[in-house]
Amino acid sequence: MKSKISLAVFGVIIIAVIALFVITKSNISNAGSLKYFESAEEIQQFLSQNVDSSYQAFADRISIAQEAGDGAARLQEKTVSYSQTNVQVAGVDEPDIVKTDGVYIYVVSGSNISVIKANPSSSPRLLSVINVNGYVQEIFIRNNVLVIFGQESSGYVPYYGCPECDVSIATSKLSAGAEMAIEPYPYYSPKSFIKLYDLSDYESPQEKESVVYDGSYYNARMIDNYVYVVAQQPIFQQEESVQLPSVKYGNVEEKIAPEDIAYSLLPDAGYQLTTIFALNLDTDELERSTFMTGYTQTLYVSEHNIYIAAPLYISYENYREKFIEEVVIALLDSSTEQYVTDELESKQPFYQKDNNIREYVAGYYNRLSQSQKDDFASNLNQKADVFAEKMQKELQKIRIHKISITGGKPEYVATGDVPGHLLNQFSLDEYKNYLRVATTTQPFFGWSEPVIFSTTEEDVLAESSESFSIPEPRTDLQDETKNNVYVLDDNLNMVGSVENLAPGERIYSARFIEDRLYLVTFFQVDPLFVIDLSKPSDPEVLGELKIPGYSAYLHPYDDNYVIGVGVDTTDKENRVIVEGIKLALFDVSDVSNPQQIAQTSIGQSGSSSEALYNHKAFLFDKNKQLLVIPVTVYENSGINFGKLTFQGSYVFSLSPESGFALKGRVTHLNETEQEALDKSILSDDYYFPPYTTVIQRSFYIDNTLYTISQGTLKAHNIDTLEEQASLQLPYSY
Repeated sequence: MKSKISLAVFGVIIIAVIALFVITKSNISNAGSLKYFESAEEIQQFLSQNVDSSYQAFADRISIAQEAGDGAARLQEKTVSYSQTNVQVAGVDEPDIVKTDGVYIYVVSGSNISVIKANPSSSPRLLSVINVNGYVQEIFIRNNVLVIFGQESSGYVPYYGCPECDVSIATSKLSAGAEMAIEPYPYYSPKSFIKLYDLSDYESPQEKESVVYDGSYYNARMIDNYVYVVAQQPIFQQEESVQLPSVKYGNVEEKIAPEDIAYSLLPDAGYQLTTIFALNLDTDELERSTFMTGYTQTLYVSEHNIYIAAPLYISYENYREKFIEEVVIALLDSSTEQYVTDELESKQPFYQKDNNIREYVAGYYNRLSQSQKDDFASNLNQKADVFAEKMQKELQKIRIHKISITGGKPEYVATGDVPGHLLNQFSLDEYKNYLRVATTTQPFFGWSEPVIFSTTEEDVLAESSESFSIPEPRTDLQDETKNNVYVLDDNLNMVGSVENLAPGERIYSARFIEDRLYLVTFFQVDPLFVIDLSKPSDPEVLGELKIPGYSAYLHPYDDNYVIGVGVDTTDKENRVIVEGIKLALFDVSDVSNPQQIAQTSIGQSGSSSEALYNHKAFLFDKNKQLLVIPVTVYENSGINFGKLTFQGSYVFSLSPESGFALKGRVTHLNETEQEALDKSILSDDYYFPPYTTVIQRSFYIDNTLYTISQGTLKAHNIDTLEEQASLQLPYSY
């Protein structure tokens, strides 16, 4: 069911993801087409029947020569080049705390957004400050419209599971001698917002429209004239009631109706409500499509599709039942087998069934002769090995939902599963209608050595459980991790795979670039795999390079080179020691023999960079031979744990011929703060500069390099790094 709502000014698609943290049994089967709920009672029944009670693309940062903006205030006679947010997929913009259109700069500082005129670079000017009376998380800019994502400052709103329970329990009082009544337990959910500001007058921005919804902001994308926003919130259950979320547009507030919620009979690891609102910029019509899906772990968006990925786990109960059915029962005599089968099918709580089976099988085992016990133990171990190998892929899966957004109209397409778990959004990529997925399989449950000892005549005759126990799951399976690459077709059916890469290691970074995948795994050394995906049905490992350390982020330099941002490591007494930040340049022109042709290190143990886990903090431009990352540098300085020696950005020039050459460093510490840091380095004192001085982003406009912290914007000449200007930003919560 779909409804249309008119919303002026700007195209916004909201994916309101409402997460219910429950676990279901992993009986994977195809369930056919989607259905729609008819009432809240039906939702409650669906959840109750499916709850398992055992568990409570490749896009470079580009330099663009274009006319500066489309609004009248941006008209310029000359063109400017400027960097944009470093994104995964070309044409799919990602929100960030800093945006520029080449003329104006928009910076998030706590609850404020500063609007700054960039030119001239020697004196950037603060034109206005927008305070949203809440916490701002990220922004988009398009033409004269600023889109703001954040959370209201009013805090969390309580839900009690019943319409009449609208008074906080914490504020209720009892009269003298009164008995305390049992009140419904409140759940708390934040209120989040999307605000649209008209920037026709940059010195006086005006709020044009707002969307307020129950839940938390998760992520967003912008494609042409559409914005996709992801929010998360639990579905609240209390006794026989279900609370569904509300969304407020301007002065109109409505709850999502049960009959608007589509669902599949596929069992899932948890349930979420994923509501997609799509507004066509030309018509200002907002379409709504709502799906019940698993709770979101990873969001990947191509130019034509949204992919929502959620983990899918087998519960402890389900694992134990499978182990008993597939391993233990085959070793029993007919009467013991019948008892165990009847117990498994009974309606008793699982813990009781499990205890009964343990005691009964122990009695059977202890009646065996010693030679029979030895055979039983040997067969059990062999079958358990086979079972563990089989369950490796079943113990953790990723369920992926595909939703088409072609023409701005959200339409459910398909659901598919792959073994393992995802590292981040770069683990997914769509190319030529195929979805490629890189995963690490690391089971949460395995099997441990069974306790089978019998050395006396009394043990043989006794019917106690002390000499036998069914193997328990274990979690010390680090050396059993495996890495895999799967190719899914347009309907998310698996058509090809490469499995069991680098056993004992896990994926630290992945980058799909057209028909290739560059994959980094790590345990003690850093294997860089080059994988050919030109034949979707037959992916192939073409080459491999093993070097110390690992790359946490991979970025294309061009078709023949890949940049790695990671950490340097050494192996001391079979222990991996992290030494500092490492930048590397890989030559992949010979795919069968990738080579590291350049590297540089920053700091020692304790050093870090936001670019290690957030690609938006990484600035690279091939034409300018420019690479910039924010860093916090620790060096040993003759003491045990190292000391902070620098906080700011490192600016490099980079080319295959010259490698990494440090052009200089930029810091936002003022003179007093820098003196305090310098003094601490030479003493036993420790000094940590204010958070507002930490550089988070860098970008360029023409020949000026800008760096941003929560409290300051600085402008430097991009060639000499000579400081041109410094502007204080109005930071506040």
